[in-house]
Amino acid sequence: MSDHDYDSWKGLFPGTRGSTFPRACVGRQGTGIFRPAFPTGSAGGGNPLPGSWPGAGLFAAAPRFSLTLNDIGLVNAKFLCALLPRLSLPRAESFVVPLNSYLAKYRINTIQRIAAFMGQVAVESSEFCKLVESTYYRDAAHLRDTFPSAFKTAHAADYIKHPEKLANFVYAGKNGNGDEKSGDGWKYRGRGLMQLTFRNNYSAFAKDTGVDAVNHPELLEEPRMAVYSAAWFWNETHLNSYADRGNFKGLTLRINAKALVIMTVSTTGSAPWRC
Repeated sequence: MSDHDYDSWKGLFPGTRGSTFPRACVGRQGTGIFRPAFPTGSAGGGNPLPGSWPGAGLFAAAPRFSLTLNDIGLVNAKFLCALLPRLSLPRAESFVVPLNSYLAKYRINTIQRIAAFMGQVAVESSEFCKLVESTYYRDAAHLRDTFPSAFKTAHAADYIKHPEKLANFVYAGKNGNGDEKSGDGWKYRGRGLMQLTFRNNYSAFAKDTGVDAVNHPELLEEPRMAVYSAAWFWNETHLNSYADRGNFKGLTLRINAKALVIMTVSTTGSAPWRC
């Protein structure tokens, strides 16, 4: 949701060429570790799970395990590690209970919905490794490309290697944030699996859930609240309906519109680091 977190509607799980994470590519054109799942009791030669929509093969990471229609809510750590190569098993385990709880709470409970959700949050959180937005930039040109409207007149060079100053500048006066001096840009920068951003969003989340995210936004940097805030935002913006229709472009527009026009992240080959 933050301005500099990139994605593409071709994304993680549409199964189209140019998928963000080729190793986790799914669907008919996918070439990664996933293949179509088969109903419980099938020997693997029956019909795949209903539909040929993008992401249909997400929940069968052979040969270690398979999630079918009867247990698709049972996300486990091995599944997360297979899906997200950078994610270590101990860290994956910290997300299992929150994911199963909040996916159920917000009815992200079909293969289409879970595939779409996991695809989006994996990109927004750098495969569950970054639960708070970094506004540390080393290069002025990159900074201008990321926030073009903010630097039409301001000098980007004045903000490189100054993450707090940058956040307070580029997010000032937006969606409930105060001016630069208020510090709201830094305080309410992106957090959680969906990178919830801006005071208004933190306030709405707090009001609906009782989590004091306004006074303690750092709570969203913990796995449970990182998942909770992401699933809450998904529900608030009615993204299940987009997933049901396979409308990945529309879904990404609701989460991070800039992602469609700026760039597509590519992580080919082995993951360079783990978390």
